[in-house]
Amino acid sequence: MTSSYAAVLRTPHASRTFAFAFLARLSYGTLYLSLTLAFTASTGSYAQAGGLLALLGLTVSAASPVRAALIDRHGPRRIMAPMAAAYALVLTTLAVLTTRPGAPIALLTVLALAAGVTAPPVGVVMRTLWSALLPDGPLLRRAYSLDTVSEELVFVTGPLLAGVLAAVAAPSLGVALGALLIAAGTAGMIASPAAAPRTGTHRRAGRVRVFPLAPAIAAAATGVVLGSTGLLAVAFTQRGRPEVTCHRASSWPLVRLRRRCRGPRRS
Repeated sequence: MTSSYAAVLRTPHASRTFAFAFLARLSYGTLYLSLTLAFTASTGSYAQAGGLLALLGLTVSAASPVRAALIDRHGPRRIMAPMAAAYALVLTTLAVLTTRPGAPIALLTVLALAAGVTAPPVGVVMRTLWSALLPDGPLLRRAYSLDTVSEELVFVTGPLLAGVLAAVAAPSLGVALGALLIAAGTAGMIASPAAAPRTGTHRRAGRVRVFPLAPAIAAAATGVVLGSTGLLAVAFTQRGRPEVTCHRASSWPLVRLRRRCRGPRRS
């Protein structure tokens, strides 16, 4: 069999499962910029917005072994469905709260924690489903390559979509869209026959392996750099130079969050 992307997608149930997984992943691509803008607009503080995003990311990482163990023990259908429903509900609540300035920071903190705990590991599950859809060999490796390309595409198109929504409406709309995408995408993905429970495939949950210190430090440093880039880009764009902010506000979606210019207007 030819190991091409087309051959991968012609595999029974592969294109449907992959398409829904892409929708769910697009939620993550759209969400972080939308949350950055929404938190900043609601709290009026880059520091508080950055703290909430850091708390969300930290909780996602800390809860990952628990989520993985639950999926290994009970299967993706029994765990991913309630997880995605809870996550979508939390995002919807955040979208409502951040529609206007002045949301209580304590409530936003609790919701950021809840979002981090319930975030469905869509990418990990999809990569597991590929092994259920395809036999080991060149075709499976091609499927993993396609999966990687799709993730890169998500994090290119997602922020662009979030910026457009912030420009034409409000950042909270991007958060609401993220809730819709994760709910619909996860539901479609786990409805695939590839996600059906298979007798004798679930392993007993064992001890969580401790990662070596050096790779963990390297991963943490990378996360700090990448995680701070989004917030710094928003802060830099919104502050800018007075003449750029005042006279070119209509040309850049993010500066619509500003209520007034910080410099004298030029005639």
